[in-house]
Amino acid sequence: MAFPKGNSPTQDELTKALDLAHQALKNIEKKGEGGVYPFLEDPFFPQDIVLLHLAHFHHFRVILIIGPHDALSALKALVALVQSWVWIEGGRPRLCFLEKMDPELFWELLSIIDPITTGVIVMTPEPASSETVLMLMRCLDHWGSVIDPSALSHHFFLISMALKGESIKDPLGSILHHFRLPHRIEPHIVLPLACFSPMTLIPALFTGIQWKKFLEGAALTCSQFFQHRLKLPLEGIALLWVAHHKGFSYPVVHAWETCFSALKGWMKISWNAFSLPVLLGEALPKQRHLFTVLLEKRVLREPLNSTLWSALPQVKALSSTSLGENLQQTQMKFCHDMVQKGHWVRTLSINLLNEETLGALFMNHLLEALLMQEMLDLSKTENT
Repeated sequence: MAFPKGNSPTQDELTKALDLAHQALKNIEKKGEGGVYPFLEDPFFPQDIVLLHLAHFHHFRVILIIGPHDALSALKALVALVQSWVWIEGGRPRLCFLEKMDPELFWELLSIIDPITTGVIVMTPEPASSETVLMLMRCLDHWGSVIDPSALSHHFFLISMALKGESIKDPLGSILHHFRLPHRIEPHIVLPLACFSPMTLIPALFTGIQWKKFLEGAALTCSQFFQHRLKLPLEGIALLWVAHHKGFSYPVVHAWETCFSALKGWMKISWNAFSLPVLLGEALPKQRHLFTVLLEKRVLREPLNSTLWSALPQVKALSSTSLGENLQQTQMKFCHDMVQKGHWVRTLSINLLNEETLGALFMNHLLEALLMQEMLDLSKTENT
């Protein structure tokens, strides 16, 4: 962690915030069953989940994912991160998300894709929004003009998040019945937690993600936290609590990949879902922020051939710098510059960015959100 000179949290402030965080944890444990949340009780897919009329989706070149922004946020963040290091051209479909699209761009997209080599997955809470239904209808129109309408069920699959025992309501229900589209009703789950739901993870499988490792990372983080062996969420939320009361906004995440913008979007949606919009903020001028910077401990040692650049003294020094070292220097400069501008910076160091680490990262954020929600409730009770 790094703070501007003369503007850092005091030890007394952090201690009081940490005490409140521990009290919040006790309350959360009372609400949970044995300290474990239901969405992690069975962290692995049933054996037949990949056989839900979706095995052939691996052969599509493109898979369109239709749904409202909130429903897709966790999946979009996960796919963006995974696709940033997976060579998706090697026989894997490319996933495209259709949400809040400009109508002109929507039709332009449909004009350049081949329905024969494209699958469509609709993911939506129940009831479905008019935008989701309209995009599904337009896709069915377009696919039906190219392929035999009786084969539409081969290209479409719907996942609906509904309450237990509920059916899919019209107009979406009538569309599914008329075209006999395969679908699955997912038990209702809070949208930020959808990244740990087997059904909502299905589209990510097509990117090549090792979903077991992702869920193992999340489950291990959750288990260690409730066994009081992991202190990072408590320490992190104590700092966020102090920052919040000093007028800092959060979350503002800086990372080394543009794909982390999707992760930032999911974080904002999850905090809103936990009734924490007061803490959200963008990196705006004249506003102080608490930045979270993700650092990768491992620096790849690349083979360098500095003799090639001996004739160019202007770049000779740079030729002996690896990409990993340059990345570290850029990140550290960012941290230094933000502190100089009056912001607070905390760093999360990871050994290697992979599926297991991503699961832990998602879970750490959700645990912080759960703690903050409980701490705000406790604070309101104490002040009344």
